[in-house]
Amino acid sequence: ELFVHYGEQWFTGREQFADVPVTKNWDDSNFILASVWSLSNLENAELGDKQTLELLDVIKKSAVDEHRTGMALDTVTSINGLKRVVERNGAAQATMEVRTPEWFEKHGTYLPTDS
Repeated sequence: ELFVHYGEQWFTGREQFADVPVTKNWDDSNFILASVWSLSNLENAELGDKQTLELLDVIKKSAVDEHRTGMALDTVTSINGLKRVVERNGAAQATMEVRTPEWFEKHGTYLPTDS
């Protein structure tokens, strides 16, 4: 896969990308998601899956005023999704498909550089 870093201002400066979270939004959503996960796993918390997702929804609707952060939070729609975010160290990482070296060997192309 080829990645080029255009800088976040490239996204924030274009209205058609208003829904694309940038680093701060992913960081904020990771903090919220990790906090909700921690609360749901406290001893004697008695928060079931439904209540945990409801709590996340209330936080998103009441406490998140940044649209892009809300979009990052929208990537989590289930308890399994929340767990995957925590396990994969963040919402952005959890939304990416992990590709094996074999996949790259089959589908990849070598792009030499002049360095």
